[in-house]
Amino acid sequence: MEQLVGLASLGRIDLAPPMTSHVPSSEAADAVARLEKRAGAPVRLVLTS
Repeated sequence: MEQLVGLASLGRIDLAPPMTSHVPSSEAADAVARLEKRAGAPVRLVLTS
């Protein structure tokens, strides 16, 4: 556990959730804008059909 905490504090591993939200593909442009502006602190957005 100590090694895991050390790696996370050094930024060597990412403990963030794998995705922030699912976004319909019809809203892809808005999703890209959210990522660019970091609106709502998105980590990863998944486009769905």
